[in-house]
Amino acid sequence: MEALFGEGDHFITHYGFSPGPKQWNTEVFFGGRYTLTLQVDVTIDNQKHLVLTNVTAPKFYLVEAGSLIWKPDGSG
Repeated sequence: MEALFGEGDHFITHYGFSPGPKQWNTEVFFGGRYTLTLQVDVTIDNQKHLVLTNVTAPKFYLVEAGSLIWKPDGSG
C-alpha cells in the first residue's frame, strides 16, 4: 500500500492481554480526502511482542471525507 499511496500508519487494535483476535491495521491517506485501511486478524506473542501469524484474509476499508470544517486557527 505504501508503494502506491505513500507513507502509512501501522497499528494493532485490541493489543495487550485481552482474549480474542488482535487486528493489524495499515492506513494511508491520499487524494486529499480518502483513507484506505487494510486490516487483518493476527496472533501475537505477548511475551516477545511479535506478530506470529495472519489468521484471516485481509479486509479493506475506503473512507471518503465529504467535507471538512476548518477552525479559525486554520486547522481541520
